Amino acid sequence: MPGTICAAGQPAQCRPAPVQQRGQAQVQQRVSAAPQALVTSRREWLAGLAAVTVAAAAPRPATATGLESIELPAVATPDVVAQIKARNQQVLDDAEASFQNSELLRTLKERSEANRAERKKALEERYCMRQAELGVGDCGGLRLIPGMTKSGVQKRPGWLDSILGLGSE
Repeated sequence: MPGTICAAGQPAQCRPAPVQQRGQAQVQQRVSAAPQALVTSRREWLAGLAAVTVAAAAPRPATATGLESIELPAVATPDVVAQIKARNQQVLDDAEASFQNSELLRTLKERSEANRAERKKALEERYCMRQAELGVGDCGGLRLIPGMTKSGVQKRPGWLDSILGLGSE
């Protein structure tokens, strides 16, 4: 109300302004209302921006943005290309079939089957020697491994003795 001075947000505490201050009070009310209007317009602007952001961030299906997104027209394959492709595939199939039935492959498979047990035993012996050297595993307790040292007695490596805190035996 013009000519009254009110506390901010409390109209019940309004009192009439003195006569000499009425002009100044109106100016003060306008000046104090200007930042409020600015704050209100900022709030409205930010609320609008938030609404646009939420609408833009709404989940939607993924779409490709590169060359993959372009639908290319279907190109008809000429019969000549299809014939060449079929001929090449036939040549590859014939070569594969002749190799599968060859004497070389049969000999290699037989040799492989004959050596399978020997290779398995050699691998197990190699693992057993490693376990005996480190003192772990199924072969960890073996002391005599022929061919490991001149006397046939296996010694534990020095680095393992230093880790375990054992003296060499």
